[in-house]
Amino acid sequence: MNQYLLDIGKLNSFDEDDYIVTESNIEVIKWMCQWPNWGDGIYNNITFIVGEKSSGKTHLSQIWSKKSEAIYVKQEDLSSKSYLAQGDKNFVLEDVDLLSCEKDIFHFIEHVINNKNYLVITSGKSPRDLFTLPDLCSRLNSLLLMKIRKPDSVMVEQILVKYFSDRQISVSESVIKYLIARVDFRYKSISELVEKLDTSSLESQKSISIPFIKSILNL
Repeated sequence: MNQYLLDIGKLNSFDEDDYIVTESNIEVIKWMCQWPNWGDGIYNNITFIVGEKSSGKTHLSQIWSKKSEAIYVKQEDLSSKSYLAQGDKNFVLEDVDLLSCEKDIFHFIEHVINNKNYLVITSGKSPRDLFTLPDLCSRLNSLLLMKIRKPDSVMVEQILVKYFSDRQISVSESVIKYLIARVDFRYKSISELVEKLDTSSLESQKSISIPFIKSILNL
């Protein structure tokens, strides 16, 4: 069967039904689905999610933000303290490991705690490896830490299927199985592999088959 490709870009889906669940992330998604029943402890309204790049942290935060009507907070919001005008809104602070405003982050977290808002923080690094401000480090280490683990083979298979589907590329089951046996089991590596195959396929106007993959990856 011939495969006709159109360069229409990625069609990322952040719907809840599209979130891939395996042993790698099941504890995280279970916890997020328990919201707002996260307990009544002083820090139970904040969850810190750690996962490597492309592990699904954004997808997870999108799902939760829809349920909780949460607002995404960026570095400029932290410095301007615009969140103070949001009343009883909940918040998402993504990629905190890429931010440099330690004092602003600390004041924001204190605001969330004192006002009993809910907050989800995502990061590519553990809170112990992030900052130097003692008060901020102490606060972050007091939060509930949820980890998205490295993908297992079931996760890798489903990610490959989803990434090709997002790009509206049809590949055979044998191609998926072939890639699983050769791809590095890291979320970023899987994403980069699909990107490379997609680009090469478009440039050469060839379908993604096992012989094609061998030629691109020099196998």
